Amino acid sequence: MNSSIHPASDHRRRIPKREQILNGAREVFFALGFEGASMNEIAKAAGVSKGTLYSYFADKVALFEAVIAAECEAISSRNFKLDLQAPLEPMLSALGTGFLRDVFSPTAMGVYRTLVGEAHRNPALGEAFMRSGPRPGSKALAAVLESATERGLLNVPDPELAAHQFIYLCDAGLSQQVHMGSLKPTDEDIQRHVASAVGVFLRGYAR
Repeated sequence: MNSSIHPASDHRRRIPKREQILNGAREVFFALGFEGASMNEIAKAAGVSKGTLYSYFADKVALFEAVIAAECEAISSRNFKLDLQAPLEPMLSALGTGFLRDVFSPTAMGVYRTLVGEAHRNPALGEAFMRSGPRPGSKALAAVLESATERGLLNVPDPELAAHQFIYLCDAGLSQQVHMGSLKPTDEDIQRHVASAVGVFLRGYAR
């Protein structure tokens, strides 16, 4: 077993079994990658028997899909529960800042890097990511942009496309730098990117 993977400890018995398994799975997937991880290693890291592990998840693919879904849903719940009537500029600023902080967290980056290493061999994992993360997030933001257009605040002919554009404007190369080995962006970096993105976006879709 990789020395960076720690055996189960007593505190794991105090959390729900499914969460305990997901925590162990993250530990193993991030240390060994999808291909290198095994259900046996995951059971050990989670502190459960293989029988218990298989009673929750049929195979490694289903388990990693659950890891993906859990992280995407956590990010979505923190950032994409949007009020259609909220003032646009502060709402977009809060969304962009919170989203970037979340996607550069160690867990989110671990999920993404593991996924990228495997998605070309297992497209179902890529689809699980899109289904759990980008699609619902873009739809939530698109609903806000459609409402703003109906109220005469913006002119957004394709709200879903515009939602994707906003997220990419906020990122503006930060994730590429991080995944190529650069340091995680500072909070000042994130705020600067988001402030610029909000300004460009609102000017570009001004009524």
